[in-house]
Amino acid sequence: MQTRAIYWGPRFSREPVSTPRTIQRNTLYRPIVPDPDDSRRATPLVRKGSRSRNPQEYPPRPARRPTPTLPEYKAHRARMKQLYPEGWGPSHTISREAMETLREMYARDPVQFRTPVLANKFKISPEAVSRILKSKWQPSPERKAEMVARDRREKDRLFTERMRVEREETKKSFKGRPALLEPDRGKES
Repeated sequence: MQTRAIYWGPRFSREPVSTPRTIQRNTLYRPIVPDPDDSRRATPLVRKGSRSRNPQEYPPRPARRPTPTLPEYKAHRARMKQLYPEGWGPSHTISREAMETLREMYARDPVQFRTPVLANKFKISPEAVSRILKSKWQPSPERKAEMVARDRREKDRLFTERMRVEREETKKSFKGRPALLEPDRGKES
């Protein structure tokens, strides 16, 4: 059994590793620190007839100059970091129909319906308007029908919930007062 120190990195222990010779020969990975006593190496560290791997023999690589202008996506990312340091999070959202209306208004007259004007009209941020105008995704007709139906169901659910809450608040406000609320007269039994 042979003992030698192999250093793999900061996560692993730096204690000597003891492994039998048969395991050393059959292992998949070769140790980083070569064993000077091991003359039965399968491949030599430096091939004969090739350049040695000494870094002093090669001239240093020229330093890469940065490009004078940033790529467009990097400039946009830097601008968004400057405008929204905590990240993009729209406070208001609008429906798909409103998005389509916004796009149509901008397509009709981009001068009259500039980004700030559309932002004020739809009560959303100018960044949200620019993102809506930039997006080109259009759903398929089947998907569009599904989304419209889902939006209608959600609106109906919210409307019925709001009506239920208003009825409960009205009942609470009239509790203890003389019969101001008339019973339902529509149903006769």
